[in-house]
Amino acid sequence: MPLEARARAAEPIAFSFAPFAMVRTAGLPFDDLQGFQTARTLAAARNCDTLLAQLLHERRSLCDRIHGLIAGEGDAAYRRALLTAKRRIYNLKTVTEGTIGLIDATAANFRLPADLRHWNRSVGVYASNRIEGQQAIKHDLEDIRAHLSRLWDTTDISRGVLFAQPKLYHSAEQAIAKSLDLDRKVEAAIIAYFFRAATKTSPFSTFTSVTIGRLIDHAQRGGSPIAPESAPASLRSRVFFNAAFVRKVANLLTVTPNCREHLPLMVGEASYSDGGFIHFLAHSMGVAGSNGADEGEILRTLKETPPVRLAIDLLHVPRVPRMTARDLCLELARQTGAAPARARVLVDGLLDCGLLVPRLDFSANDFRAVDRLATHLGSLPSVAHREAGDNLAQIQPLVDQAGESSVDRSAQLIGAVGAAASATLAALNAAAPEGLDPILMRHNVVRKATVDLDLATFDSFKPALSRLASILPLFDAEAPIRTRVYHAFARRFGVQGECTNILELFEAFCGEAPPHNGLSGEELFAGRRKDGDEEQSVAKLRTTLMRAMRAQCYGQSLAELPSSFWAEFQRPSLLPLGLPLCVTFAGQLGPNDRDNGQQQFVLNKVLPGSGMPVAHYAAEGEAPAQQWLYQTLGTWLPSLVGDAEPVDLIGTFAFDGLIRPRLFPSALAYPGEPIEPHARGLIDWSDLSAKIDAQGGSKVVLTRKSTGRRISPIHLGTLGTLHLPPFYRFLKCFGPAFAPDWSVIDYFEALADSDAKEVRHYGRVVDEGVVISRETWCVPSEMVPRYGAGENEFEFYLRLRRWAGDMGFPRHVYVTPMRTHDYLKSDLPAQSFRRAHKPFFVDWDGLISHRLFRRFASHDQGALTITEAHPTYLQTPRTAGESSYAVEHMIELNAR
Repeated sequence: MPLEARARAAEPIAFSFAPFAMVRTAGLPFDDLQGFQTARTLAAARNCDTLLAQLLHERRSLCDRIHGLIAGEGDAAYRRALLTAKRRIYNLKTVTEGTIGLIDATAANFRLPADLRHWNRSVGVYASNRIEGQQAIKHDLEDIRAHLSRLWDTTDISRGVLFAQPKLYHSAEQAIAKSLDLDRKVEAAIIAYFFRAATKTSPFSTFTSVTIGRLIDHAQRGGSPIAPESAPASLRSRVFFNAAFVRKVANLLTVTPNCREHLPLMVGEASYSDGGFIHFLAHSMGVAGSNGADEGEILRTLKETPPVRLAIDLLHVPRVPRMTARDLCLELARQTGAAPARARVLVDGLLDCGLLVPRLDFSANDFRAVDRLATHLGSLPSVAHREAGDNLAQIQPLVDQAGESSVDRSAQLIGAVGAAASATLAALNAAAPEGLDPILMRHNVVRKATVDLDLATFDSFKPALSRLASILPLFDAEAPIRTRVYHAFARRFGVQGECTNILELFEAFCGEAPPHNGLSGEELFAGRRKDGDEEQSVAKLRTTLMRAMRAQCYGQSLAELPSSFWAEFQRPSLLPLGLPLCVTFAGQLGPNDRDNGQQQFVLNKVLPGSGMPVAHYAAEGEAPAQQWLYQTLGTWLPSLVGDAEPVDLIGTFAFDGLIRPRLFPSALAYPGEPIEPHARGLIDWSDLSAKIDAQGGSKVVLTRKSTGRRISPIHLGTLGTLHLPPFYRFLKCFGPAFAPDWSVIDYFEALADSDAKEVRHYGRVVDEGVVISRETWCVPSEMVPRYGAGENEFEFYLRLRRWAGDMGFPRHVYVTPMRTHDYLKSDLPAQSFRRAHKPFFVDWDGLISHRLFRRFASHDQGALTITEAHPTYLQTPRTAGESSYAVEHMIELNAR
């Protein structure tokens, strides 16, 4: 049966809510943004707008009158004066300070009509108002800086800036303490923090409060609460030192010969022998690319000579103490009769190529990685190592104190952390980066006790969310990987075969990739081979869906989808047998401001399900909310993987904040990731085999040889799939790997004419109370107003505000300077990416928003994306006496 026919014939998928939910609350109330309003400047702008509207209304009749006078009798000088007046009147439509000018006083001698003299006076009033507007800016900025100073002293924003950007903090602190004018760039960056703290939520933000909730219906009310009343209302956030520095020190130890001499060795756990060659995954700790993928992750092949085989065997034999490079050289020389220097060359070669890996007895997946590394350095014989260890040991206590101290004291402590970090690097003969400013990370666990969320609040949105979830298999970023793993397995081992070494399957999956080149995610997964028929059909159906949705909303303000819209695109058969369809929807509750005022669920993001976004808030033996979530996930997630054993997939890969407790008794450690010795429940890589699922479907499963039981590696966390290293993504596909890529505007833009220099307007897309996509405009960069030479700030404020009004933008929007796709095609430096692809809040009536716009939206490539801020802060519900906050709910639907 054709693909589309099967889709139409398929039964609807039944979804149910997961038992847990999460509520994220921005850290600054909206009311605190009111102090950044520029009332005087706005009043002056409105006066100018009124005057300009009157002048433009009178312009046509006045120009006609002057034209008649020019055509009448009069000398040349008189006509020239009239022509000058007409030109200035006409040019008022593009008025700036340079084009405004009163009619020359000498023109009065040429009997100019009274209405022209009236026009002349009106233009003078307009010009005076513009001058008053520039003065209003000065007064408003004084009030804003006073408000900024109050917030800086009374909120937690200054601490967040201190932790994330110490240099910026010190620049701002010095100016604010001395009541000096802030540098324009510093001021924009600081105010951007305040805006972000009030309008955005993030799982790892310093400014976000997190509440773990359980969804219950009315019948469940009255049961025992999850958290006793005596439980604290908040939990102190954990603060830890930036793991990038820890990796830098660890990398020095693993790659510098005089350091690794004393480090115990291990054989790369992902390796196998085949026909006289050893194939292995080389994973270099501490080498990370800008996209987070480990650039040291490469497939390599070595000839399996007897000395190489002997070195591997020697390291596989348990020894106490563990064997170091020096020990291995001596043992190789003794058993082979080779000269020690010859053995040294062999060991160095194996270390350089990554088959042998120096083992560090600490885990980067740990809040105490600094302490563990310091302990290890202190145990080494070199004086330099012990000195480095002593300096490193000072860091963690300082970090702990910084998390609990006042902001001023924290600043002093962070300076001491920087000094200790520099001394650590100096002891290891490594130059510290100029102006080393260590970054402290705050991991917000739970700031509030667990709450019960009424299922009825979300139940009305369930039909629309279920329809959306049922078509998301079309957008599964992991589906091509699963398909290619299946075909690679079938080619190498046969449909009935078995793979006894996972790396061998990974090598088959990589196909013709050069063995000594790094494998980035884009290289490996972007389509080295031609897509199969199934993938082409999925891509065709996906494009058809997006084209149909785009046709509904393009050029419109609002597009309401009929419930039948999704029917022909629903594809239960897209998911392999045994793969759960679990989706997390993150969004905001707000009123339907265009219809009957009923509540809507406005979608922010679509994330993987299976408890992934909430798992890092679970913990055993901590706050009651975390305990409950830990127990719930531990019993609920296994039901998603059937008879398979769920196992943690451990790995942090340079993502400093991805630190979470383990959930399951067993774990699969990513090759090369340093793991604490004797960690509980680690599965040995040699105990794994792979085979095609006996229950049918194109899915390859992992099995433990020792027990014969299938295992399901579970990736937990909010990090997007595209940011993970290739081998990790490969391992994910053996578990409940479903990663929806629901980037509606990106898909719409992909269907647009890339050469067309026009504004593309996509209306708000709604399906039965669920806003699938907000109203959005994509504006080519060359159409965006720029600050002109000789233009003062009030003139630009007027011009940008009028431009926004002429374009039809709402007052409150989010502006994304550049889409990721455009950035990748641009020639912008790498450091621009952090700001270029992140949206920021803009109030077109606010002068401060205009300053942020000038600062962050000045790229001359790609297109600017402007999205309505729905719901606005004015629509955010509040109770009497309370402030209103931006609140995001995260709920999960799964198909059983």
